[in-house]
Amino acid sequence: MNPDEARLMVVAGESSGDIHAAHLLRAISREAPEVRFFGMGGEAMRAAGAEILHEYGPLAVVGFGGILGILPALFRIKRDLIDRVRSERPEAVILVDYPGFNLSLAKSIKKLPRPPRLIYFIPPQVWAWRTGRARTIAEVFDLILTIYPFEPEYFRRPGGNAE
Repeated sequence: MNPDEARLMVVAGESSGDIHAAHLLRAISREAPEVRFFGMGGEAMRAAGAEILHEYGPLAVVGFGGILGILPALFRIKRDLIDRVRSERPEAVILVDYPGFNLSLAKSIKKLPRPPRLIYFIPPQVWAWRTGRARTIAEVFDLILTIYPFEPEYFRRPGGNAE
C-alpha cells in the first residue's frame, strides 16, 4: 500500500450497480489517475480497474428463501469489507444501489473510529417506496449522488447532502 495513493472502496451488489460503478470509476480515473479502487463488484468494475475482493454473482438471489441461503456469506463479506476499511483506510466508501446490504454496511462503517466519507451513488428510490429510508440515508451518508433530477430534494428535506 502506497501512502501517497488515494484509495476508494466501491461496493456494488448486482449487475446494474456493477455497470454504473464502472462508469463512475472510469470518470474518476480520467480526472485522478492515481486513485486505486477496491471492493465488491463484478467484471465491469474489474475492467474499469478495481481490485475485486468479492464477486457479487453468488449474492444475486431472488426471494426470501434465496436470501436465507446466502446470509452467512453476506455476514462474512460485510465483516471482511469492514476489516478492509480499517486496514486500508480509504478516503471514501462509495456504495452503489443494493440497499439491503449497503445500508447495513454503511451503518457499521459509520460507527468506526474516524470513518471514511460515505457516499451513496444511486440510492434507493425513496419517492416510490419506503419513504422513511430517506431520513436514514440522510443521517448515515456524507454525500448522496442521485440519478434523477427530482431526487435530491427527497434526501435534502431530512438534512442530507444530495446532488
